[in-house]
Amino acid sequence: LGRTIAAMQLLTAAARVLIPLAAIGGGPVASAAILAASMFGLGLVRTVFNVNQLSLRLAITEDRMHGRLNATMRFVMWGVTPFGALAGGLLATTPLGVSTTLILGAAGCLVAALPFLLPAIRTLRSIPSSVLAAER
Repeated sequence: LGRTIAAMQLLTAAARVLIPLAAIGGGPVASAAILAASMFGLGLVRTVFNVNQLSLRLAITEDRMHGRLNATMRFVMWGVTPFGALAGGLLATTPLGVSTTLILGAAGCLVAALPFLLPAIRTLRSIPSSVLAAER
């Protein structure tokens, strides 16, 4: 479970790295193919990541707290999106340009993957049995 979550987060970063590479893809067909591979990869890995992390979060949280947990996670995850979009748009209009801004965004995804490599997540094989026993 932990290795799957960590691997999917790293693959998310890898798929994001493909986006700025599409600009230097060697023509419109190659660029379109690189972007298609990125979007396909993101769709696949984010689905696997979300199913696993959500299952773990729900399993280790008391049933009565599920609504609060999901509301908080959605607020944290989706609430920052407009700020990231604004920052990306502002950076793209500076001398850095669009390509460099996309590279910085991809680098940010790589940095965001680092906590998932910590032993607490990476070595998690399944939902802790003490949590499963407490639910019964």
